[in-house]
Amino acid sequence: MKKLSVDTIKQITVKKTRNLDLCVSCEICAAACPENAITMEYENGQFLPKVDDENCIECGLCIEICPGIDIDPLGLRHEKAVSDDMFGGHCLESYTAYSNDWRIREISTSGGLITNLAVELIKNKEFDAAFVLALDKFDGKPARLKPTAEIDDIFNAAKSKYVPASVYEVIKNLKVRDGRRYIIIGTPCQIAGIKKFAKKFNISEKELLFLGLFCDKTLNFNIIRYFVDIYGKRGEKLVKFEFRTKDKYGWPGNSKLLFDSGRELIVDRSVRMELKRFFQLNRCLFCLDKLNRMADISFGDCYIEGKGDFNGKSSVIIRTEKGREVFDKYLCLFSLERENVSTIMSSQHIVEKRDSLEYAKLLIKRYNLYPDVSLEMETDNKVLRKLSAAQKHIRWGQKYNVNKIRLSLFLSKQITKLKAIYRNIGKKLLVGVVAIEGFFIHLQGKKKRVPEHKGENIIIVGGNLLNKGAQAMTFTTVDEMKKRFPNKNIYLLSTEDFKRGENEKNIYSFNILPWDLVTKLRLLGFGNGLFVKNNNYRHLESKLRRVIADADFFIDISGYALSSQWGVYGSIGYLLNIMIAKKYLIPYYIFPQSLGPFDYPLMHKIFLYPLLRLYLAYPQKIFVREKDGLKWVHKFSKNNVEKSYDIVLQRKELNLSNVYKRDVHFRDIKIEPNSVAIIPNLRVIERVDRDEIYTTYTLLINRLLKAQKTVYIVRHSYEDLEICKKILSFFPSNKNVKLISEDLSAIELENIIKQFDFVIASRYHSIVHAYKNCVPALVMGWAVKYFELLDDFGQLDYFFDCRNGINIKEIENKLDKMIHNYKTEKKRIADKLNVLMNERSPFDKTFSLKK
Repeated sequence: MKKLSVDTIKQITVKKTRNLDLCVSCEICAAACPENAITMEYENGQFLPKVDDENCIECGLCIEICPGIDIDPLGLRHEKAVSDDMFGGHCLESYTAYSNDWRIREISTSGGLITNLAVELIKNKEFDAAFVLALDKFDGKPARLKPTAEIDDIFNAAKSKYVPASVYEVIKNLKVRDGRRYIIIGTPCQIAGIKKFAKKFNISEKELLFLGLFCDKTLNFNIIRYFVDIYGKRGEKLVKFEFRTKDKYGWPGNSKLLFDSGRELIVDRSVRMELKRFFQLNRCLFCLDKLNRMADISFGDCYIEGKGDFNGKSSVIIRTEKGREVFDKYLCLFSLERENVSTIMSSQHIVEKRDSLEYAKLLIKRYNLYPDVSLEMETDNKVLRKLSAAQKHIRWGQKYNVNKIRLSLFLSKQITKLKAIYRNIGKKLLVGVVAIEGFFIHLQGKKKRVPEHKGENIIIVGGNLLNKGAQAMTFTTVDEMKKRFPNKNIYLLSTEDFKRGENEKNIYSFNILPWDLVTKLRLLGFGNGLFVKNNNYRHLESKLRRVIADADFFIDISGYALSSQWGVYGSIGYLLNIMIAKKYLIPYYIFPQSLGPFDYPLMHKIFLYPLLRLYLAYPQKIFVREKDGLKWVHKFSKNNVEKSYDIVLQRKELNLSNVYKRDVHFRDIKIEPNSVAIIPNLRVIERVDRDEIYTTYTLLINRLLKAQKTVYIVRHSYEDLEICKKILSFFPSNKNVKLISEDLSAIELENIIKQFDFVIASRYHSIVHAYKNCVPALVMGWAVKYFELLDDFGQLDYFFDCRNGINIKEIENKLDKMIHNYKTEKKRIADKLNVLMNERSPFDKTFSLKK
């Protein structure tokens, strides 16, 4: 970090911004200066303010409205407790969406929403002009947003440009105060600067609409020079440069160069991503607003897992009533689904802003940027070292030190390769270390008897809220535990769910903590320093230890995790749960799930089979869903094992107040009479020929349409959305083939499934939900669990095992039989269900005597 003189620190012009290397090249100072004493000069890859000392009257206006020097406009420096939510901003509504206009979506970087919205607002004369940035290449001049009412100009301005863009023209137009209505499309720092200017001069924002872009670093102009120098040929001149294009390879897009020779070159996006650390502006290190909190509506790429799309989608956050009014008016332009803003924040890696806040606090204190922060400070050397390293790379980009940049990239690649080799060796050694540790814990525990626990906590492992089957099992378990132990604390250990925003997690009546492999190894604490040094959740380890130590028991609801089909490391992760319980002498219950086969490679068998023998004997009870699983588990343990049906299948109505802290609105989706659901599964697609399975779905749907059925394609897991869309694409104009793409809860999905005549399903718990509501299923499955579930309900005539290849004629015959017999099958399923519901559930068997 720079050392500056006291005189520099006390400066009241944008010289201070420049000296601190905080300029974002917005040109607000130059446009607003009453004496025209500020011009811009090109240096270090960006345009920086140059103050004419002779004309400057030192009024302080330029520094007052500068967004670069104001690194914490929202006062986050005052927050004592740091959370991800503090970086999110106000949200009225949030969505995943894309434009229905294929031309717009094709020319846009992601979902095309901003372009589509701006075009319609201008067409309908709701606004007079939109400020947009058109940039084909760097011509040595500032890249300025310019006003236009021409639709072609708005189209030409589509796609992301990561260079420092100027709002000079915006400020000049606002100074006129002619009442014209403007759409302003900008990054967080641009919008912050414009709003500071408007506030200073009492310019009303009533006629302004701020469409904000999510921003993950602005890059100086030297990056374009780098691409030309590395990828251009002698004598060629750059005609056009696109940071991201969907040409050929789709979203998220690669870089594209067009030369005057006619040569086009696509450069993989990984190159641009690697170059960010060298060419980002220094100011970006201190940015606390990735999601454009000051906009009326914020837009960015949708990086939510399972929702990626070749043509691109957008995440949208409606922040103001003005934004909501505009967006609601043009909803028909978009395909969208509601999204939890916490999910958007997590997908945008908002957690990284914690580092930015630490950097900002360091800068604020060192240079006295705000009068409310004392200069007295304790320097965190770790933060300072990390910041200094980042600024060193940025200086290389500013000075265009290509040799250092290329050497650094080369060394990074070699280090990455070495780390991969190290990880591979480490994984192999890890199996042996866990085995040794397992024997050690077993020997310790052998001398101790598991006490009758009266702990205050119930720990659920193996569940999660992402997969709807796992969510249904989690909700069922939480409900049953709340009924039996209303005063105990329930903890779901799930790393992916822990990453959710606090607002989202707070709706549940149970607590969520992380539970990754590294955390588990550290909790065991024997010999793992060889492999485990860093842990994202190290600060929570003491809390996890306290929760476990005060646990009454563990419940494992993994569904299907302990099997050679998921690899050796999946099995190790599973056994570590039991090892931790045994170390702390906490009772452990494995609730109905699929187990086995255990056909590991010979070397892994040598280590894993003894562990299976030791640790499958520890749980007080193991409930296995299938006879095949019973056979495999009996090889290692017999006295504590019995077969049982899935807990969701035996569950009666959920008491929602046991699952949620407050009332939750569930969507009431009505299904048309005489309808059938198609519920695909990515795992099936992975095991068969893709073209063959899509052909099969097409034939089945055509057969259903011929039988006068309405067909709904239903997404039962976040992983399956693209498959559902692909199936729908074969019926682009058929109104009797519909897609339910929303991210529905397990409760909402069950309410939909029970409305169908029957389903064609490949998700295990979609079949469970169907049978639970007496809805027959034609099943395309890939595991024993499907066969045995259908066998239990007398439905094997409607099962097709995809592992044996696809026999289209056989599936069609099964479908024809279902179309004719589904009412009879409903009755058969209902009879079986009545018998099953009268049986004691695993909860009754396990906890009936507990107080």
